[in-house]
Amino acid sequence: MTHLHLRPFGLPGLIPCLLVMLALYARPLLAVEITPGQLYDAGTSLTASNVGVTFSVPTGWRAGLPAGSEALVMERIAGGAMILVMAEEVSKSEMRQEMSQNVDLGGGAFLQPLAPPSERADGVLTADYQLLGGQVPGQGAAYTRIGRTGVGVVFFAIDTGADRGARDQARRLVDGVRFSEPVAPPPATGEGAAAWSDYMRGRYLARYYTGSGYHEKTELWLCSDGTFHRSGDAGGFGGGASGAWAGSSAGRWTASGAQPAQGRLQLQTDEGVATYTLTLQGGKLYLDDTQWLRGDNEFCR
Repeated sequence: MTHLHLRPFGLPGLIPCLLVMLALYARPLLAVEITPGQLYDAGTSLTASNVGVTFSVPTGWRAGLPAGSEALVMERIAGGAMILVMAEEVSKSEMRQEMSQNVDLGGGAFLQPLAPPSERADGVLTADYQLLGGQVPGQGAAYTRIGRTGVGVVFFAIDTGADRGARDQARRLVDGVRFSEPVAPPPATGEGAAAWSDYMRGRYLARYYTGSGYHEKTELWLCSDGTFHRSGDAGGFGGGASGAWAGSSAGRWTASGAQPAQGRLQLQTDEGVATYTLTLQGGKLYLDDTQWLRGDNEFCR
């Protein structure tokens, strides 16, 4: 079985992928190639051309492909529901076998199948799961459609609330997914030589950390007028952890240097100045060797 860009099961460390969806911002209503580190809002038509799969982000949901992950992650804005989207070249018998196994979510959490997968009249494979080993109880369901090209796409729903919002939405997604002949993805365009001050102006950035059931999130808005706003919070996965905190700050920012060389970002507040080294590696933005996700700035321009 040939694994392609997005792979369904056996994804250790998936909890960091889930946490990356805590705060995403609006994207234009255009068909776009799924790109690691980019964030997409409701209504965006997403395409993975290397597997020939196209679908749209549902209303009330946001999506993104964390760098290094093979699973696209959708999270309901209202919370309590999540969908993982994965694809591979696979036969129906192979997919039945994979859907009969536990799904490792990392950090000790996993989804356990409640029964062997079943097949709908239209050929879609379905399976129900329970969430075990996490801080928050939940349930899961998988909906898999295999297209004429031999590529199977899985919409994996995880609900941690009382309703079944993820399950219902995943069912709609599998009914609406479109298949096409897989093609090689277009080459990534280089960032080119540009002043770091121009590149960072108007940016929204987000950084996430998770480990042993704990997570931190930091968001940064760099406004075109030279001001910035920063917010962050931390706590346990699913909430309710002791030691949780939240905070925010504001001040002025400057960036110096020009690409492709390293740049320098300075954030000045009443408490002092914080300085970060800026680099672009493979089209990904790093501050002091830590990757930050980029999204549309809906707070300021």
